Formats: sequence, structure tokens, C-alpha cells
Amino acid sequence: MTTNRRKAITDMFARMGMHAKPAQVVDALQHCGIEVSERFVSLVRFQMIRDDAKAERQRLKRVPMARSRKRPQQRKIPGRR
Repeated sequence: MTTNRRKAITDMFARMGMHAKPAQVVDALQHCGIEVSERFVSLVRFQMIRDDAKAERQRLKRVPMARSRKRPQQRKIPGRR
């Protein structure tokens, strides 16, 4: 049941915008017949922001190089005299 409420909250934030206050989301969901607390709404909002930030960090990570890359040259050690 929590996932359904969580999905409803994320959908409502998508509809109203991330700038919406938790009290506004609670009122909008109450009109739809879903009862949630402001605390739960703020936790879900924080989780959404964290997930977006994590996805952005993953996107900005260094792209792996192609496999056709040459091996690094080993240092030549002079022979003994």
C-alpha cells in the first residue's frame, strides 16, 4: 500500500511541480481519496530529489574508453654493464 501512496505522491509532484509544499500535496491527494501525512510527503520528495541527483552524478561520470586502446608502453631498463 505504501508504494501506491508513494506513486500517487510522485505523480502529484509531477503534476504540481517540485516547488509545491507538502500541505498542498496532502490536500490535493485528499480530494482524490488518498490520505497521507505531510511528513511522508516530504520524505518522498526528498527521496525524489536524491534519486535525481544520483542519476545526474552517474550521467556525468567519465565515459569508458574504447577497447581498441593501445597498451601503455613499458619503461625500457638499460642492460647491466
